[in-house]
Formats: sequence, C-alpha cells, structure tokens
Amino acid sequence: MWTLAIIGRRAYSAALLALMAVIVVGAFGNGFFFIAQPYQINYGEGLVAWQAANITNPARAFAPFDQYPYVAFQYPPLFHLATRAMDAFTGDLLMAARSVSVLSAALICLVAGWAVFQVLPRRATWQTRLFAAMFAAALPPTLYNFSWTWLARVDTLAILLAFSGVVLFASRPTSAPVQILAAVLMVAGLFTRQTVLAAPLACLLVAWLIHRRIALRMLLTMLILGGGVLAFLTWRSHGQALLHLFRYNQNPFSIQRAALGLLMNARYVAGLLVLAGGASWAVLSSAWALIRRRQWDLLSANLRANSYRCGIFLLSVYGMLAGLSALAFGKEGADINYFLEWNISLAPLAAVLLFRAAPPARNLARFRPASLAALAIPVLLLNAGFDQARTGWLRIFGPVSAADQQRREVFDRVLAEVKAAPGRVFSEDMNLLNKAGKDIPADPVMIQCLATAGMWDERPFIRLVQEQNFALIVAYDLSSRERYSPAVASAIEQAYEETTTVGDYRIYRPRRP
Repeated sequence: MWTLAIIGRRAYSAALLALMAVIVVGAFGNGFFFIAQPYQINYGEGLVAWQAANITNPARAFAPFDQYPYVAFQYPPLFHLATRAMDAFTGDLLMAARSVSVLSAALICLVAGWAVFQVLPRRATWQTRLFAAMFAAALPPTLYNFSWTWLARVDTLAILLAFSGVVLFASRPTSAPVQILAAVLMVAGLFTRQTVLAAPLACLLVAWLIHRRIALRMLLTMLILGGGVLAFLTWRSHGQALLHLFRYNQNPFSIQRAALGLLMNARYVAGLLVLAGGASWAVLSSAWALIRRRQWDLLSANLRANSYRCGIFLLSVYGMLAGLSALAFGKEGADINYFLEWNISLAPLAAVLLFRAAPPARNLARFRPASLAALAIPVLLLNAGFDQARTGWLRIFGPVSAADQQRREVFDRVLAEVKAAPGRVFSEDMNLLNKAGKDIPADPVMIQCLATAGMWDERPFIRLVQEQNFALIVAYDLSSRERYSPAVASAIEQAYEETTTVGDYRIYRPRRP
C-alpha cells in the first residue's frame, strides 16, 4: 500500500536522481567539448603535449637544462605514456591528453561512489547504499575546480590512481593482495605527479595502526617498485631525470599565498567540509581517546573488527593529509588544481554522513521542519555545480557560443602566422608551436623561475633574442614577472617590435636595422 511517506520518498529520490544526472552529464559535456578544441585552455597544456611527444626519448626529454632547448620535464612520465597510448586513437597529442584527463575524471566519480558503497554499514539496504554511492559519484562534478579535469594536465590521472589506492585498501585492509595492489596504484600515482603523497602516507599510517606487518608489506612494495622505476629513469637519462623532477622543479613559496588559497577553497567547499567533518568526528575522537591512553592494541582491534570505522578513519586521515598537501598552493604559479585532491577526498565522507543522518521515511509525511531542512542539503550541494553543468548542456545541444567561436578564430589566425614564420618561434602559448610543427625553444615560466633562483644562466637565451634568432615571438604580457625576467623582457623589447595584436596574443617581429 502506497502511503504518503512512500510517495514522498520516491518523488524526492526521483527528483534527486534527475538533478544528479543533469549535473554530471552537463559537467562532462564541457569536457567532451574541449577535447575536440585545438586551442590551449591552460598554460601548461602545450608543454605537456611536447613532453608526451618526446617521452620515449629520454636524452631529449631529460636533456641538460643548460643546452637548447631550455625545457624542464617537471613531472614523472606515466601521464605522458598514457597520452601516447591514447594518441593511437585520437591522432593528436593535445586531444589525447585531454581524453586521458576526462576518462580519469569519470573513473574518479565511480571510485567515490564505490567508496561509499563499501563503507556504509551492511545493515543498510543495498538500495540505500547504491543511492548513496550514486550521490557521492555526482559530487565531484559540482566542485568549482572540476573544470581542471578536462585539461591536458597530469593532475586528474594522478588523483585517480592515488584515490583508487586509498579506497581499495579501505575495502579490505587485511587482504595481502589488496594491500599490494593498493600500493602499486599509489606508486603509479607518484609516477604521474610526485606530490600526491597524501594517499600513501594515510594508508601506511592506518596500516601501521592495524598491524605493523601490513604497513611493512605495503612500504616494501612501494620502495621496491618505486625505487626500481626511479633507478631505471635515472639510468636511461644519465641522472638528468632526478634533476628535472626535483632540482629544476622549484618555485618561490609564500605562506601568505598558501593561507589565502586555503581560505578561498574552503569558501567554495564549505558544505562538503562541514559534512565530511561531521562524518569523521565520532570515529576520529574515539580513536584519539585510545591513542592518548596508548591503547594501541584496542585501537588495532577496533579498526580490524569494524569495516565502517576503519573506512571512515582512513578516508578522514587521507582528507586531512590532502588538505595539508594543498598548502603547496603557496608556490608561485600554482593554480586551483592544488586543491582538487583535497576536495575530491571530501565527497565520500559527505555522502556517508548525509545518508546515515537521513530522516526516517515516516517523518516525510509529517513535514517536520528539521526533516525538510535535512532533505534540502543534498539539493544545495548539487546546486553548486549547476552553472557549470548548464554551460555543458548548451555546448552539447546548442550552437557554438560567441565566446567559444571567437576563441577558435583567434587561435586559428595566430596559428597561421606561426606556421608561416620561416624558422624558430618563441611562444608563451606552446601549444601553437606543437600545432605548427615547430619545436619549443624554452618554457617561459621555467626559465624565469630558474634564472631568478640563480640556478640557470639566462645569458645564452638572451643572446638568442638579441641576435633575432626567432622569426616571431608570441606573448601575452611581457610585464608578467611570473613568465619573463626583466632581462628577457628587455631583450625582447629592444630586438623586436610588436606588429600585431590578435585577441590576447601580441606578436613581435625582429626590428629592422
């Protein structure tokens, strides 16, 4: 018999499912749109495509930075290898790299859902666990920085591998095969982006609390696999890989910038933070009480005996460590991608709390204010992604917007200029050089950082500019001190003159004697 409570619950569930579908499809609509676009969306995309093209030639990819071309290989090679594999299907490295990122984003959503399905107590019906999992899977596309997941950047694949390792370990922490596979996934994450340390640290810490043998097994797996791959890279590159990954990859750091970035991100994900904190509080506080009393055996027994408590504890520790790693936003040139892993780690915890604290079905028929307010929370969380989703739906079914069309036309005009240039071109948009079939002579940001830090002599490059070795120089703003040192900017202004402005691009040609 259909009561008012059952009708209300089913109507609410159907509406929430519809809203989830709208948000997810719209968000990924943006991703599929940009996969097909030839222009650069983010500064690093052209560089990533160049690195992917050269990854199978270590002598070229990890060449000494004091010789031409002046390009650093800032990240380990797994994303670039995945891009090369995807290139077999796309025929274009930029499209391939974005495809890897979008596919990784879709898998991240599935992993977030699987985490909730695994963690929720088995006394909950499978329908409830499945619905909660679907809600958790819909939360990442609501993030303000989810737009990063359709860029040709290493972050999304790295987060997928690290996050998958955590969730896999949480599902069966006492299984040796699961421990080894989780360790392999997290090592793969580190060889995609070397800073995704939150996942392995969280798993090793929780593994140590459960049983030291588990922690040692995972640590040995990580050290043997990671050390072996790093040794191979070092051997193939004659030691240059270590310099590129660790020495050249340095930027000035500001604690003020890091703190302001954390506050900015917290403002955007305040709801997720509160809900994740609520899900974690009881488990963390009880664990902390045992730790203070040094009852390690009891804590270990609790984690082994209660899969819900163990899963929440691991996800909570992972989220806190991911938040700490987001302090790296203080680096010069850092962007909103530095908060992506932290924000994604909050999604399973937020979904768990919502569905554990959901009001009983009978309350829906009584229209209690507290129950109705609780039912509004999932809608408000999903609403955060509505604007982004709306743009995606318009890109799927509507005509190309004037802004997107103008962006394409500007890129095509500048690309024609670069292709027609007889010789080398130095461009701030390095994707232009890839599309034109020209080499990248230097990465503007990297040469500025290393020159400012006194780690690289910029005089040979300045001499190339002064001698007008470049047929064109394409820049956005020579006054940007994040991309041009005063000496390089001055050399360009003295040896070249701005002849054309196309959109945001400024094209410089050699001055006539």
